[in-house]
Amino acid sequence: MRLGNVIVGALSATYGFSPGIAGSLEVVFRSQGNDSYPNAPPPGVDQPALAGTTTHGTSLSINPSIRCSLGTRLTIGLGVRLSVIKPDDGMVPRSRAFLILYPNF
Repeated sequence: MRLGNVIVGALSATYGFSPGIAGSLEVVFRSQGNDSYPNAPPPGVDQPALAGTTTHGTSLSINPSIRCSLGTRLTIGLGVRLSVIKPDDGMVPRSRAFLILYPNF
């Protein structure tokens, strides 16, 4: 990866439904240019057509989540990453669910 070929931006907002329950919404934008690897084997037999190059693109995901405080020591929640725009090639993000766990010491 070359310095300066990745741009990442995120915007998030949180709303408290009650003192112990909150919801969040995050929008993440990521754009990455092509990487080239000069020491990679050339394209040909047993090599892909783009050997030595990783192509990337622009992706956009929306990540809604909800969390609940259990007393003063633990917060749990559930979130989902939803891919809105997927790049044409390269690192293709997938939608996935994730567990939120915040222990408070």
